Formats: sequence, C-alpha cells, structure tokens
Amino acid sequence: MYVKVFFCLFLCTGTYIQCFILDGLYHSIFDNYHSQIRPLCTDGNTTNIVIDFALRQIIDLDEPRQILSSIIWIRTEWKDCRISWNVSEHYDTKEIVLPQHIVWVPDLTLYDNSAASKLAGIEDYNLAVYNTGRIQFNFPSLIRSVCGVDVTHFPFDYQTCNLTFGSWVYDGNQVDFFNKSSLVDKSSYIVNTEWHVYDIPVTREVTYYNGDPYTTLTIQLLLQRRPLFYALNLLFPCFLISSVAILGFLLPPASGEKVSLEITVLLSLAVFQLIVLELMPPSGKVSFMGLYFIISMVLVGFSCLSTVIVLNIHFKGYDVRPLPRWVRIYIFRPLTRLMCVDVESQRNRQYSLYLRRRTSSVLENGQVVENGPNLHRNFPDSICTRRLSRADSVKAGNDIELHSTLDQNGTTLGNTRGENITVSRRVVMVMQKICDRLDSINKHLEEESANFNAGFECRTLALALDRLFMTLYMVFITCSCTALSIHFIALSDVPDSWYGDGV
Repeated sequence: MYVKVFFCLFLCTGTYIQCFILDGLYHSIFDNYHSQIRPLCTDGNTTNIVIDFALRQIIDLDEPRQILSSIIWIRTEWKDCRISWNVSEHYDTKEIVLPQHIVWVPDLTLYDNSAASKLAGIEDYNLAVYNTGRIQFNFPSLIRSVCGVDVTHFPFDYQTCNLTFGSWVYDGNQVDFFNKSSLVDKSSYIVNTEWHVYDIPVTREVTYYNGDPYTTLTIQLLLQRRPLFYALNLLFPCFLISSVAILGFLLPPASGEKVSLEITVLLSLAVFQLIVLELMPPSGKVSFMGLYFIISMVLVGFSCLSTVIVLNIHFKGYDVRPLPRWVRIYIFRPLTRLMCVDVESQRNRQYSLYLRRRTSSVLENGQVVENGPNLHRNFPDSICTRRLSRADSVKAGNDIELHSTLDQNGTTLGNTRGENITVSRRVVMVMQKICDRLDSINKHLEEESANFNAGFECRTLALALDRLFMTLYMVFITCSCTALSIHFIALSDVPDSWYGDGV
C-alpha cells in the first residue's frame, strides 16, 4: 500500500518537474520572440522551406464544376535560429510541441484553391520545435482545388490536375520552397473506386513577377478513369436499345406497332443522353460518348422515318393504286432482286391469304364482309347469294324436253323428226338470268384480280424497302460502334508523359 502511494507521489512530482522545466524553457525562448517576424538565419536572409507531400485519398472529381477534392498530408520543415537552446541547461529537453500561432509559420498557399478560406488544417494543428531551431509542421489538409477537365474521351479519359503551392506574400529572395522528394508519397493511399492514380510527380518552378522570383511547388495528379462502371451502365444499355430498333423493321406493317417501337427507342436514348450531360461540364468540345448518343439518335430517327415511308407504301396497296410504270421498271424490279425478295413466292403467299379471307367472309344482306383490311364489297344483284329453288327446277323438268329451240314468244317449232315440243317461257327467262350472272361474276373476278395485283406490288415494294432500310441501319450502327471501339482501344495506352505502375 505504501509502495503504491510512494510511486504515485513520485510520478506526480516528476510530472510537475517536467512541466516546470518546459515552462521555464518556454519563457526563456519566447519572452522576446515575435511570431509575426520572419527568421533571418542565413547570409542571404532567405528562409528555406522543405516540403514533403503524401496523398491520402482522392475523394471526388466533380466534372461539371471542375473541382477536385482530395486529402493530402503536408510535411513542412524549416529553421528558426531564434528558437535554439542548450539541451544540458534544460534537463536534456530536445523537443517541445507548441501551437502553430506561437512561432512564425510560412504563409503556405494553394494557388488553385476553390475554397474561400485558407489552406485547410494549417491553423488547426500543433508543430514540433527542436533545440537546434529546426521546426517540423505536419498536418493533413482537405483540399478542394480547381482542375480543368477534358471529357472528350469520356469514359476512357485521362485527367491531369495540378496543385500549386507557394507563398502569397514573400518572394523567392525571402522565402524559398524546396521539395523533399520528386514524387508524392503514396504508401498510405486509399484506392479510389473511380480513378486510377499513377505516380504523382512534384516539380519546383520559379516564376518572375515584376522582376522578383516566386518559388512554387506543383503536384501533378495523373488520373485515369476506371471505365467499367460507365461501360456497363451507359454504353451497353445504349447499344442494346439501338439494337432493339432493328426489331421494328422485322415487325409486319399490319401489326400497327412499328412506329411505336421506334419512338420508344428514341425516347430511351434521349433519357440516357440527359444522364451523360449531367456527368460532364458544359464545353465547346463534343465528347465521343455524346457523339455516340447523337449518332444513335440520328439512326433511330432514320428508322422512324423509314418506317413511316414503308407503312405509307404498304397501305397504298389497300387503296388499289397501281404502281407507275417507271417505278415498276426502275425501282420495284431492281430492288426486289437486290433484297432477295421472291416475287412469285410472295404473290402465292399473299393470294392464298387473300383467298382464305374471302372464304371466311360473312354473308349478310347480300354483302360480303371481309375479315382483312379490305372494305365491304357489294356484288351486283346479290351474285352467289341466290339459287334456283328446287321446286322451280323440278317444275321446269316436268314441263319440257329440250330437243329443240324456241323463240321469245313461246311458239312451237318442229325438229327434223317432226316432233312438236312445247317449251315454257319460264325456262328461257331462267337461262337468260344465269348467263347474265355468269358474265357479271367473270367481270367481277377480273376486277378483283387486277386490284389484287395492284395491291400486291405496293405491299411487295414496301417489304423490299423495309429490308433495304434495315440493312442500311445495321451497316451504320455497326460502323459507328466499330469506329468508337477502335478509338477507345487506342486510348487504353497510357500517355508517354506518364510513367509508373499507378494505384
């Protein structure tokens, strides 16, 4: 029990003595010290600042606002000869930790800072002072810097963001900056999911303003975007939607869904283009991603126009308008051969469908109601809807034996054998009506055949044009995707000015 009490008293006494020593050291050094005055410790009266940088994390690169957010550890070191002491006189105290406002601190400034305040963290952390006058000031800083973004090759793009540090007040003759290493330390870097970071070089530059040198240290962040996310969520759906437009050419015109499908595809591409526009800053340059969407929308718009043309020609066939002779010679025949349309096969198939519809027609009130797109057709005098009654036929058979001819008055004529046969006038009238009906049916069938041929040519021409437009669409979409892929593959190589493995 006494040992513990004695040990606690010993610790308290040691702590009090240490505090007394540090307090005495502080008063001996800083009683006549002015933190607002720059130390003059060299013959040239230049204060040399050595800075080392370490990248902790790339938080975000806001392309529309062109602002890079990152966390960088800044390690500064300089010498202030006014803060030196003899170690032996202060119980071997070699280092003391003080708030940064007590000693002179260089006005380190980020020239590309997008925030209104000073460099973040420079006023929030303490620094270490050594007996030789050497001062170490290490602090993390959340940096929001301006970064010019070039999205021409989005999402297979490379970006270079420069962070320039220097003094805003002192020129190079008063405060001079030096980089401790030519590369930024990445040993503590947290990998970013969107950006791949290559080696980050640090360069020292001297710029003259009004004849006075100003020293700056520039960090070059060499970033490559990881394109997999955008390829899976933007490029692939866009390509898939553009390919769906091909199905519109395969739909039959009578389905009534060709134009609706093409318009739906066009609206889907417009939505994806709006998403891409939100990811990129307004620029006078056209990105290849935006160009791809524009080409896709133009092609889908072309498919909509071609679908309207095909439907217009197809339904002209139901208006039984024959093709002009020059269209039949210079367009219909060459186009059907080029698109491998078998005209005779199409004729047989459409005629079979036409007969099937005629067979399934409903007879109502002397009208033929077609089940297809044809209108109701009225046959003259209800052809094919009247029959001779069985009673009339039997009566006519009982009245006559047809071995002679007779005139319209029903007079009796003798044959060569001298036989007299009485013929009913009713039979003559029935036979006359049958002949009239047969003539009307023959004439009507000829008109139907002519109408079918006229409509067949229009529908076959529409089919050939549909195949032509589908072929052109497939060629254009394939060429655009191939050209874009070749361009993106060429961009997969790291620029020659970049080096290192990256993280």
